[in-house]
Amino acid sequence: MPVQISPKAEVHPRAVLGHDVVIGPFCLVGPDVVLGDGCRLDSHVSLTGHTIIGARNRFWPGAVLGAEPQDVAYKDGPNRTEIGDDNIFREGVTVNRGADKEDGVTRIGHRNFLMANAHVAHNCRVHNHAILCN
Repeated sequence: MPVQISPKAEVHPRAVLGHDVVIGPFCLVGPDVVLGDGCRLDSHVSLTGHTIIGARNRFWPGAVLGAEPQDVAYKDGPNRTEIGDDNIFREGVTVNRGADKEDGVTRIGHRNFLMANAHVAHNCRVHNHAILCN
C-alpha cells in the first residue's frame, strides 16, 4: 500500500518515509526524521529533530518525539532519538532527544507500550517489552 498523508499534515520533503506509512491530519514530520514501514500517526503527532523510527510503530494524538531535551545545558547539538519496531505511543507521550551528555542519544527498543502522558527524558534507554505509565 502506498504512503497516505492527510492534506492537513505537514511533512518536510527531506523526511524519509517507509512503505505503508499513514500520516493523519495536523501531524508534523520534520526534515531529519526517518519513519519506518507500516508506521501510523493518528493526528496531532509531532516527529522532529534527528529521529530514526523503526517499523510498525503506532502514534496516538498528541505524541511528540524528538523535541529538544529539557536540559538547561543543551546547546543545540547533533543529538538524536532512536526508536525500534512495534511500539505503541499513546496520547500525549513525549520522548526528548539526547542532550549534550554521554552519547547524545535517547533510545527506545522494540514492542514497548508507552501509556498516555508518559515521558522518556533525554539520554534514557528503554529496552524491549516495557510498559510505561505517567
